[in-house]
Parts: sequence; C-alpha cells; structure tokens
Amino acid sequence: MAMLESSAAPPNLRLFTDPQKARRIWEVRESSLGVTSHSPGQPLHWEGFEDSAVAPDKLGGYLRDLRRLMQAFHYGGSFYGHFGHACVHTRMDYDLESTEGVSRFRQFMEEAADLVIRYGGSLSGEHNDGLVRGPWLEHQFGKEIYALFREVKHIFDPENILNPHKKSDANWDYSYSHIRDHF
Repeated sequence: MAMLESSAAPPNLRLFTDPQKARRIWEVRESSLGVTSHSPGQPLHWEGFEDSAVAPDKLGGYLRDLRRLMQAFHYGGSFYGHFGHACVHTRMDYDLESTEGVSRFRQFMEEAADLVIRYGGSLSGEHNDGLVRGPWLEHQFGKEIYALFREVKHIFDPENILNPHKKSDANWDYSYSHIRDHF
C-alpha cells in the first residue's frame, strides 16, 4: 500500500483489520455476480467467457487486450474475480437471441480463447470447462493431451453417460443448443 500511495496517481486504498468491516467487504465482493449480471435498466449479462486465468504478472496486459476484444465485438461487461491469483470473472451482454448474435458470440469465444492461450493462461481458472468452453479445450491443450482426455473418459465411462458433450467430446452445436436453453 505504501508503494501505491507514493505513486504519481495513487488509488484510494483502505486496509480493513476489523473483522466486521472485513466481512462487509467480502459481502460486497460476493454480491458482484448479481450486480454485474442484472443491473436495472441494463441488458442482461451472461456467463460465457467468464473464468479465464493468466499468470499474475501478465494480468494487466491481458485485461487490456480482453477489454479491447470486448469493445471490438461491442460487448459490455465488468471484470471482477481473484485478481491476486489472476483469475478473471466477467459477465457480458451477448446477444444469444438472434442468429447473427450467436454467430458473433462464437467468433468472440474463438478469439477470446486464442487471447488467453497467447498469454499462456487457461480458459477455466477456477470453475470448469463445461458446455461453453469445452469446444476450445483441444486448442488449449493440443491434440495429444485432448486425445488422452478422450481415452480416460472412455475408460471410466464407456457408455458416455456421465456429463456427455462437456469435455472430451464437446462441440459447439450441441453446446449452444443447451446453453441457450439454460439462458
């Protein structure tokens, strides 16, 4: 804090040592999902590309590039998460109702996946890959590792009844049809 306070443009900083005040700060942080997803008078913001992570020393550049990518697609959204661990959460105002909007969402997902991979990061820093990020796992891990995912899945689930289409056999068409039902 001392270093930041002595900078040319110091941010407003506070250190909370009182347990009650610290708990209140955590409550504010925990409410961030609802606040960023459903703000009155604003379009709904959805999960999608919402759990990426990069090395902490790359976070600043990554966030700037991710914000530029969002702007190029005309997506609004706020960043929050565990920035000390460089895990980024966000919700964005994707158009998942029109054919053009869905096409744009897919293109955004491809470019966002490329971006986090260029930074040496992960599509899923905290949660899981699931339906939305599953189609890009082979790109992140490479063909050989992805083939191992498929092999292990087949060994433990030869009938493919446990979470089908969510990791080792994810594909966009299946994923999107279920994602849209979820939204």
